[in-house]
Amino acid sequence: MAIEDDMEGDLYAVLRLDDAGPHVVHALIRKAYRKRALELHPDKRGDDPVAAVEFQKLQRAYDVLSDEKARASYDELQRVRKERVQKEKGQSEKRQKMMRDLAEKEKAYEREQKVKSQEEDVQRRLKAEIARITKARGRQFKGPSSFDQGESGNGDARPQVNGASSFDQGKSAGVDARQQFNKPPPFDLGKSASAEVPPQSSGGEASDAERTLKVSWTCLEGGAGDYSASRLKEIFEAFGVVEDLVVRSGKSRKKRSALVVMVTKQAADKATETVCGDYWNPLLVVPLLPGTSGQL
Repeated sequence: MAIEDDMEGDLYAVLRLDDAGPHVVHALIRKAYRKRALELHPDKRGDDPVAAVEFQKLQRAYDVLSDEKARASYDELQRVRKERVQKEKGQSEKRQKMMRDLAEKEKAYEREQKVKSQEEDVQRRLKAEIARITKARGRQFKGPSSFDQGESGNGDARPQVNGASSFDQGKSAGVDARQQFNKPPPFDLGKSASAEVPPQSSGGEASDAERTLKVSWTCLEGGAGDYSASRLKEIFEAFGVVEDLVVRSGKSRKKRSALVVMVTKQAADKATETVCGDYWNPLLVVPLLPGTSGQL
């Protein structure tokens, strides 16, 4: 068996040297060889079938390590192999990290798709519920309702949504709305929900509180379905002129509300009698004063 056949192993380990490399002195190598030769000599191992093979391997290891040039070449070979192993180990760790990162991205994508699917399912169910409510009430979200067309239950004609109110006509004639109706100072929308609600007016003129609507809605995950002040004004201008509007800020990001003051009580009544807002996230509109809706 040639010496080259043993180059894949550790020759220093064959001699059972605790240390390895060019710094190991020749005297230590010779001492280790003699000790191992006494242990592995075939004459002392009887009928052991591998005794001769192991002794020849020990002899070859000593031949290489005891020769200065051969040992230098062997040490250089071991150094190159060690660097290659370390490099491959580093590349393996890098590949493993890439695989872990890829797995995390795939999990994140699956979670995102699951949330998106749940959101779409909720939206479909909400649309179905809104369609059921619309069918039950006999109204459609698009276009003016029968109430807006002046077809009330008692036959009283009411102003149409898109028609000009008495306030609008007075304003177009150059008359100041506050002087025409002799209105008191505007109701402060900045008051908290616990503030005292102004009493209803006893005369024919509606107070600020009677013309004020409390509007609430629910935001979906990620802020979807939220209404801005400009969007609310656009919605309620379908029922009449909006005098003032304040979106109330609260601790909850999901439950939102606003106060809307209409110029006339008739416009406020119409807003409470009609489903308004986006069809997939309708607004809940109630009068600020309980029991004032529909009282003309």
